Amino acid sequence: MKSKDQYIDLLRLKCEETISRPIKSNNDVAQLEIVLNRNISNPISYSSLRRFFGLVPQTKPIDKTLNKISEGLGYLNFTEFCKSTIRNNSWIYLNKLHELEFKAVLKDDEVYFIEKTSYNYPELFSIFLRQLLLNNNYSLLDRIFKLPKAFPKSDSDNGEIAQVIGEAVRKLKSMQLKKLGDLLVKNHTLRKYILYYFVDYDGFFSNYFYLLRYVNKNASLTHEERLFYHLICRTKKYLRNKSAKRLLKLDEEIHPILYGRYIGHEIILKGNTTFNILSVPKSEAQSFFHELLPLIIINKDKSRLEIILDKYYEELITPGYNTFEDKQAIALISLAVRNINNLNFDAAKVNLSFLNTEEILPSHKNFLTILSFIPKYYIAVISKNHSEMNEITTKYILLSKQLNFSLFTIDYLENYFNLK
Repeated sequence: MKSKDQYIDLLRLKCEETISRPIKSNNDVAQLEIVLNRNISNPISYSSLRRFFGLVPQTKPIDKTLNKISEGLGYLNFTEFCKSTIRNNSWIYLNKLHELEFKAVLKDDEVYFIEKTSYNYPELFSIFLRQLLLNNNYSLLDRIFKLPKAFPKSDSDNGEIAQVIGEAVRKLKSMQLKKLGDLLVKNHTLRKYILYYFVDYDGFFSNYFYLLRYVNKNASLTHEERLFYHLICRTKKYLRNKSAKRLLKLDEEIHPILYGRYIGHEIILKGNTTFNILSVPKSEAQSFFHELLPLIIINKDKSRLEIILDKYYEELITPGYNTFEDKQAIALISLAVRNINNLNFDAAKVNLSFLNTEEILPSHKNFLTILSFIPKYYIAVISKNHSEMNEITTKYILLSKQLNFSLFTIDYLENYFNLK
């Protein structure tokens, strides 16, 4: 359900479509006034329209103004405009995007159309971007990812867009990857969506890592981007049960998720770290522990896991701003592991009962599924459920081979909890 402000934005867009251009000047308003007043019994004023389009100091439009403009566009009132928009606008937007799919260059009115409507239809917009990628329309993809107003303001919507186009990258062939790599070298925004918002654990040994390595080799990267690549390489080695001795130094402030990953590798490398886990602001906790908790679980760091869950329980289990499915799964797995460590098996069962690995986002699904087998297997062991133990073991082996994460051996699974 859209907000009233979103429908008001759509009403402005409909006005601009009526005169076939953006309304940016008094002349544009004058032309719109003529068109609207043909259909209105009690004409709308020129000054009201200027205010509506922000050409004079703007206030929130009153219902009377919205009703008049809607009437001028052929609707009974603003309410009827909203109802019609619900019925028709997504189809209109979808058809328009289909028209643009194979274009190499966009006209000004087409650019304006994308900028004004994409944030209202992020799902359709993400499918459009996916099609550009699969159709090898890199020129248009490059153009759109250079439009500062083309993308939704919501972090959640942008995360979902990254998931859709990130999954499309998995389907690309080698020649397509090379061309996409060249585009990523040049286009920083596209790079963020395909490489940094969509950290593809399933692709550590395929398309995702190929592109990440290609960009690291050929692009002029920021310190944060180079650190990101360095930490992904360390994570890849760690999950293959290989050691990495070097850890880059931090030269500047970095994103909480990246910082959490960095601290995780510092703990793995040094055992002890001067970083105080309890100093993490609660507003950043869910992001910070997103990558740190899996590393702590794999590293069997019981004490830190206990400290984190005691201090940040509410922040970890409360739905956040973006891609909560994987964050919730990490929290539930962490709680189950902690409760088994504390011999609270019933609580661990409850934690796992809320875990639905089918809801985890594709970028983390198999990785978190194999992580969830650790507490699930032990619950099956103490329950003496041999069929469940065998089923988990079979799936665990298959996933370990599929992901090429050789750290996850049968011995690791069977002896993870050293409880007496």
